[in-house]
Amino acid sequence: MRRAAGVARRMSIDRNVLRLATRAGLLSIVGVLLITLGGRLLGFLREVLISSLYGTSAIADSFFTVQLVPTIVSSFLLGPLMIVYVPHYAALQEAGTEEEALVRTLRTGVRVGMLITAVMVVAGVSLALLNVGPVAEGRPLLGTFMVILAISIVPLVVGGLATVILHARGRHLAAMAVAALAPAGMLASLVLLTGVSVIGLVDALPWSFVAGSLFSALAGAISLRNQRRSTAADHRPTSSRPPRIGKFRRELVASVMENIGFTVNQGLTILLAASVGAGAVATNAYAFRIAAFAFSAIVSPLNQVVQTWMTGHPSRREGRKLFLVIGALAMVVAAISVGLILVGRAIVEGVYLHGSFSIADAARVTALLRPYGIYIGVTALNQLMARYFFVQGQGAHYATVMLAAYTIGNILKVLLVETFGLEGLVWASVFAEGTALGYFILYALRRSR
Repeated sequence: MRRAAGVARRMSIDRNVLRLATRAGLLSIVGVLLITLGGRLLGFLREVLISSLYGTSAIADSFFTVQLVPTIVSSFLLGPLMIVYVPHYAALQEAGTEEEALVRTLRTGVRVGMLITAVMVVAGVSLALLNVGPVAEGRPLLGTFMVILAISIVPLVVGGLATVILHARGRHLAAMAVAALAPAGMLASLVLLTGVSVIGLVDALPWSFVAGSLFSALAGAISLRNQRRSTAADHRPTSSRPPRIGKFRRELVASVMENIGFTVNQGLTILLAASVGAGAVATNAYAFRIAAFAFSAIVSPLNQVVQTWMTGHPSRREGRKLFLVIGALAMVVAAISVGLILVGRAIVEGVYLHGSFSIADAARVTALLRPYGIYIGVTALNQLMARYFFVQGQGAHYATVMLAAYTIGNILKVLLVETFGLEGLVWASVFAEGTALGYFILYALRRSR
């Protein structure tokens, strides 16, 4: 009887612990979503302010074109590096060598950031001297924006690496808070700078981007310092075998190659959009941002939480557990895509139809929003499958398939742009990358049987 009573008490305690853990996990996910949603909303409000102040002018076109460089840096840190670093960091923790690796990672990241900064400054000065691109207030916009935005690279690297490391440690709330400070700082700075007579309307746009990146970098550095202090005394190595750096490098190369393919894919879209006519680049940017808002605010943070969860035990990335996760996220993605298609026009008119943004501009953005609503959904699910493959140590396989998809998609873009314009560019990516997504799901299903 005593033994039975003891078993019953332990089962009761286990159920209570499980209940508390589940509740804490749900609260953490809700917190992550709320912080991410707030950050994305502030970023979206910034885009609304930009559309109202600059419309689809040459200033907006030039800024969105040059902004692609720091965006690529940030996307690399929060995309290919994070996908590979999270499972690698789990192995570092087991061996008790994560602190040394963290310092090396930060040093390498800052050095690379300084190199990119120098290249951007040289490129910006060259563009200005050669008077390349549109001119405003007597200055070439592309060169001027390139030099100013170069200052944001190192802060973006620091803030991005802090976000990656905090996610790897399972500190999702802190990671999302650091990431959310960038758009918050950019919005606040743009509001302030556009009201300051010392800085003109043209310069306010790139300088607000720099200010936001500095806010995020400062918060990231403080968060990392606090996390190192709080975890140093509690850490206990569980393995004496350090992870193989060669495997990490191979996975990182695969992830980088996939990211390069994605970047070329996006760059070709912008290049072909510019050939459509004046304002087409800005139109593409506005439509993309509306479509990406809900997915980046909801699906992207969930993808990252899922990856950290999958690194915990192999059973979490196979069989029923895996496909319950994929199915749940697919339902979320489908709901967002349908919503964008049904109420896209109302969203565009309610958000952008102010100031210099005309009714004709709104109609063009609305038309492009329909294919983008589907494309961003496909991209979000491919990001989930990327995390599955890299946690499995099969990143090269994922990268190979995606590079093939980007190649096919880009060929289709060149063929379709003249007949279907901007919409043809997006539908080409939907077809190619959607086919890759179908392959990934079938591959995971066969492997889990």
